[in-house]
Amino acid sequence: MPFDKDQPLVSIIIPTYNRRHTLGRAIDSVLQQTYPSVEIVVVDDGSTDNTKDWIEKNYANHVQYIYQSRRGSSAARNTGIRLAHGKWIGFLDSDDYFVPECLERKRDVFLENPDVQWLFTDQRIALDEENNIVEESVYSSALKKILENTDDLFKIFLTKNVVAGPITILMKRECLEKVHGYDEQILYIEDYDFCLRLAQCCKGKFIPQSLSVQVRHQESKMSNRDVVYESKLALVDVIQKKFPNEVRKYHWPPRFSAWRADIYNHFGLRNLKKNNKKEARQNFIRSIRTWPFQKMVYWHLLKSFGRRAPA
Repeated sequence: MPFDKDQPLVSIIIPTYNRRHTLGRAIDSVLQQTYPSVEIVVVDDGSTDNTKDWIEKNYANHVQYIYQSRRGSSAARNTGIRLAHGKWIGFLDSDDYFVPECLERKRDVFLENPDVQWLFTDQRIALDEENNIVEESVYSSALKKILENTDDLFKIFLTKNVVAGPITILMKRECLEKVHGYDEQILYIEDYDFCLRLAQCCKGKFIPQSLSVQVRHQESKMSNRDVVYESKLALVDVIQKKFPNEVRKYHWPPRFSAWRADIYNHFGLRNLKKNNKKEARQNFIRSIRTWPFQKMVYWHLLKSFGRRAPA
């Protein structure tokens, strides 16, 4: 796709790991955009499925490709950021895709709102490679109205536990200079941290249309509930460390206590299921000490002593 000098260059960064079978759809969805001035940066994060040879055969003249040893999606996105030349920068996962008017619509909103520094949209959800759309929106109608009308996206993200999907974001380069990219120490829920930092320092705007499609897989890492809960626990610590003033301002300590308690309860149940009763008790007690207002955890604690809970 030739660059149009009359349009700001958009860089779309596609991190990938062993997704050669879906990567073509993602790349094609960018090449087929109605917006003309786009560069594609594919960052191969240690693939072992011959992604490099496949790219050279099929897309050598259409993408900038770089291979790096396995370091995770955050590191891959940061590598792409360093290589990108665009005035506006966005992300696309290698198993997801854009609708054809995605970037043109975002361009129009940027031009209509020159003070806005980053945008995000709604998105559709599809299942696996069959591309069956199962959800037309990831936000409720009520939440959409809140996102459209708020002047404080940071507050909404923090207090309502919502986040902008990374594939829906398009931001001006100045935003990345302020947030310094993704935190590579955070796993699995790194998008929440990135969006909080982005919303804290840059003016954003929500577009209610679904302009991208997220494809969910049975083998998704988010299906590993232990990993999810471990990541949530780490994220609570990160939020308290990075945003202490905002946590107090928005009265988050009770929310964090309830969140931590739920995490401890999860691991207590996991240990109880494995008959590790001592470890289960320790987790249930931590859960109760953290947030005592949860009846079921007391019942779980009794079970960990091998006793039946009273009727």
